Amino acid sequence: MIHVCLLKVQGKVYLMMDEENPQKIMGFQDPEYGLRYFEDAYAEGHMRGHVSSMSACFFHIEFQPRIVSFRSLETLRKAVDVPVGIYQLRGESGFMSGVPVNKRGRDAWRRGKVPNLTAGLPQSRADGKRGR
Repeated sequence: MIHVCLLKVQGKVYLMMDEENPQKIMGFQDPEYGLRYFEDAYAEGHMRGHVSSMSACFFHIEFQPRIVSFRSLETLRKAVDVPVGIYQLRGESGFMSGVPVNKRGRDAWRRGKVPNLTAGLPQSRADGKRGR
């Protein structure tokens, strides 16, 4: 299985490319690791302060990440538009690189797993103290 992130930006769906090397697909060892990638980033921003927390929220709203699993590289290829072009996807919270996907990719995005932004945050307790 191949685990990747699909982003929905301004109504179009893209395969997320690696931040450091946009010529590479951003892949994850399993779907949970992909979810944690986004959940941990939000938790780190939240702990830094209000502005960072809001920026992470805006990112989630603007880019709508979903973790999707494909059976093989061949099934992933069938979900990508040809010819392949890498696009810079810009939003108020930053930018990502992505490759447009076709109907198969859009259908996969709809079935994808959505990161839970509050998953990594300390939970409120009845005694008013913060903690897990």
